Amino acid sequence: MPEIREVLGDIGADPLAGLHGLVDFEVQWFRRHPHFGRLYLRHSSATFLPTEGTQDAVLVSNHHESMALQSDLFRRGQEAGVLRDGDPEVLARVFSGIMTTFQSLDPAVMSDDPSIGERMTLEELHDLVDATFRRPEAPDG
Repeated sequence: MPEIREVLGDIGADPLAGLHGLVDFEVQWFRRHPHFGRLYLRHSSATFLPTEGTQDAVLVSNHHESMALQSDLFRRGQEAGVLRDGDPEVLARVFSGIMTTFQSLDPAVMSDDPSIGERMTLEELHDLVDATFRRPEAPDG
């Protein structure tokens, strides 16, 4: 969580760059910690909604904080006119779904076989995130 706070705290006036910074952070973090990534991905889903009393308290707290930080990023991006309209909480969940799907198919996370190549490059993921969340009339950045 401290690293996510740092990534999202450093976006300044460019929320789109912050969104791309979050993509880089999440992909690299899971690649550096593939065993944790596998465990996490096996016990989560795009509809993962942790609730108090049903799961680990730290996991629940981290999930809620992460979603709040991402929602705030979308709010700031909308206010700056660079991220698409829509409920910021929904957009944050859609973003998380994209990231979870990417990571669940990333051989660097899901396999110990170094000969397996990427299925989607980080650049392609950035293009997808940009096309999904950039306000259609926003200038390229």
